[in-house]
Amino acid sequence: MKFTKVTYSRLFPLQQFSNERIEVEIQVDDHESEVAALELAKKTVMQFHEQSVKQEEERQVVNIKEEPSRLQKDAIEKIKKCQTFKELGEWELFVFSKNGSFALQAYLEQQKKIQNGN
Repeated sequence: MKFTKVTYSRLFPLQQFSNERIEVEIQVDDHESEVAALELAKKTVMQFHEQSVKQEEERQVVNIKEEPSRLQKDAIEKIKKCQTFKELGEWELFVFSKNGSFALQAYLEQQKKIQNGN
């Protein structure tokens, strides 16, 4: 049996309902080890994922420091006014979406308040 290429793939969970699949394919020459090629592929996938996560975290820190827009402030105020889990649940898809992530902290805080009966 002769390997001509090897592939390594891994699925990483990112956020709720979000995944990232990273795959590397390496051409193997006659004098190269298939195992070494797989090890290199795995190392490459892991390094890329770590770098990708780090960049996303840095981007989110920058976004947190930005002043929220008027529409964002309105959404946060509406979330803070929710009195029941049913009301708050109507915001769940929004706050866990890419565009609603700015309101996630307010959502989680209001969830705790409702849970504690405040």
